[in-house]
Amino acid sequence: MKLSDVVLCYKPKIPLKDLPTITSSPAAYDILKRQFGNCMYHHEEFAVIALNNKNSMVGLKTLFVGGLESVNIDPRVIFQFALGCNASGIITAHNHPSQNLTPSHADDELVKLLIKQCVIMQIRFLDNLIVCNHSFYSFADEGYLL
Repeated sequence: MKLSDVVLCYKPKIPLKDLPTITSSPAAYDILKRQFGNCMYHHEEFAVIALNNKNSMVGLKTLFVGGLESVNIDPRVIFQFALGCNASGIITAHNHPSQNLTPSHADDELVKLLIKQCVIMQIRFLDNLIVCNHSFYSFADEGYLL
């Protein structure tokens, strides 16, 4: 029986000293607003920022694309991405095409789940942002992650 080889390799294209550092939710918002770009009013997307232990960004990727009112998330894919980036912390985010910054029940439940899984994986869960065109909601800034 033949099996596929799995190769794990992290080769950053930018020297570590030149990676952007995220020290606040507004800094994360600036990056994520560009990431979501034209979909901001059209459909939901979910992205993850992977950070090293100095909060330098070692990865950014839109992992899930949804419809007008929701996006399905598979936490295993989030951690696959984080581990592939050799991340020690993550910031997750999605946009609300309605431009309503109020977290839904599903948003709250997802954050609770990701916090628990990050503890198990020994990855810091730094924030979850809801991104709209002119503003954002930060779970960390609102004290949700304490």
